[in-house]
Amino acid sequence: MAIALFAALLASSCASDDESGDGGNGGNGGNGGDAAGEEIIDDGALNTGFVNTQEEMEPVEGGTLTMGMYSPITTLDPAKVNGAGTAGGIEMAALYDVLMRFDFETNDFVPHLAESLEPNEDFTQWTLTLRPDITFTDGTPYDAEAVAFNMQRLIDNRARIAPVMQGMTWEVTGPLEVTYNLETAWSGFPYLLAHQGGYIASPTAIQADPENWADSPVGAGPFANLAEFAANEVLALDANEDYWGEGPYLDQIRFAHLQGDAAKAEAVLSDDFEAGFIRLPVPAREVIDAGYPGFLTLNNSGEFLLMNNGVRDQTDRPTADERVRMAVRLAIDSQAYNDRGYDGMGFPTNSLMGPRSEWATESTVEADPEEARRLLEEYKAETGWDGKMSTITAVGSEDRAFSIQALLNNVGFDIEVEVLPTITDMINRVFIDANYDMISWGMNIADAEPWVALNNNLSSTSLANPSGYSDPQIDELLIELRGADDPARIQEILDEIQVIWDRDMPGVILSQQPELIAWNPSVHGVVPTIASMVLFNETFIAP
Repeated sequence: MAIALFAALLASSCASDDESGDGGNGGNGGNGGDAAGEEIIDDGALNTGFVNTQEEMEPVEGGTLTMGMYSPITTLDPAKVNGAGTAGGIEMAALYDVLMRFDFETNDFVPHLAESLEPNEDFTQWTLTLRPDITFTDGTPYDAEAVAFNMQRLIDNRARIAPVMQGMTWEVTGPLEVTYNLETAWSGFPYLLAHQGGYIASPTAIQADPENWADSPVGAGPFANLAEFAANEVLALDANEDYWGEGPYLDQIRFAHLQGDAAKAEAVLSDDFEAGFIRLPVPAREVIDAGYPGFLTLNNSGEFLLMNNGVRDQTDRPTADERVRMAVRLAIDSQAYNDRGYDGMGFPTNSLMGPRSEWATESTVEADPEEARRLLEEYKAETGWDGKMSTITAVGSEDRAFSIQALLNNVGFDIEVEVLPTITDMINRVFIDANYDMISWGMNIADAEPWVALNNNLSSTSLANPSGYSDPQIDELLIELRGADDPARIQEILDEIQVIWDRDMPGVILSQQPELIAWNPSVHGVVPTIASMVLFNETFIAP
């Protein structure tokens, strides 16, 4: 189960598993319509993309950028972090760089540290070619052997990305070439190398001190020189003067943890920090409305109520019965939840792929408290159950949990709200203890590669499946989605998955979750990529 520890990104109160959702519309104006047949509040057409865009400027050398992070970083080993922007991905990219990145202008993955990545005709083989003459900061070559070594470490350390590497092998086929062979086709394979599979550390440094090498990490990123590191507090990195690409222009970058999105928003607005990661709708909108630039990601299924579908054979759980799960769904009105939890400023939806997604799907299930009450009474009469269940959240998200409690108690449930101190505690309750009825969660399905999060959360063979949900038709659709390259067919598959979700209701989707990386207007050259990550090699601070 350690493989799955960080496999699912958490919703509302939780850092995100799987996989942060990335929009592919590349800007602030697309997909603002009511694609899923749901009311969209007048929000200035906020969508995945840049907000408050800036004029281009000539880069300026020097300065330090401090960024307030969503969660603290605890290790500098790229195989042992969550890997997304919410949990270590931005820091890892600064230190180690990435092989590929997602380009929101072209809506496609493009080489970054890699020179090229080419598939065969059926996407069962991918050939990675590296740029020549790149070295780690210890002077050793950044070559194919280094990439293969780091790929194996992901498996050996049961990394967060490991579940999507099932059935995959790789071999060094040239000094700068690695060939990946896949048991089943995967058209979105570049996602792996833009995410945790793209953080490459020096094998020489690791082998010289296998236990402690991450205390003095050796990478090839734009900020590969460690200046300061205090776990859970701050990470400071100095510029790599021998960086292979453009930049870095900054002298130093600092990542600091601030508890609470309101605090991070205030730090940015007061210019105490040059940048900040903000994940709640109200403070995110405050920063945007104040005219601060940034990049906004709206995560599909970013906030939902995960229900125990019988994981580890817990068939006696009330939520293992589809009538109870459907009663929960019918009792919850996402707009009412948004009004209470986010002052009406969230992005409510009950669809897997939200109305602002390029792959928008439409849920046909609407809130119906009377039908919820009928299903619940039927189950109670049949089993003698008293309606008692718990829903779990983390400190800081109690109001939203109490909103769920009120909506469910209104139809006959008897819900207890359990508040855990940290996101780690929530992850442990799901993946280690498997002890929960309902819990605040999130899938964060990426527009750039929707298969990853859907497979992790819904496949019956996934080591990262948190609920125990299983359906053979879903398994077949996921295999097809993995290899699909035709946009029309991808949309059809996602629509079919939505229909099955509405029938089985593994969980209740509440909203698309915003993740805003905002920066001071004097900051320029921040480059976004997948999973709410950004690259800082081209970043500079104008006087």
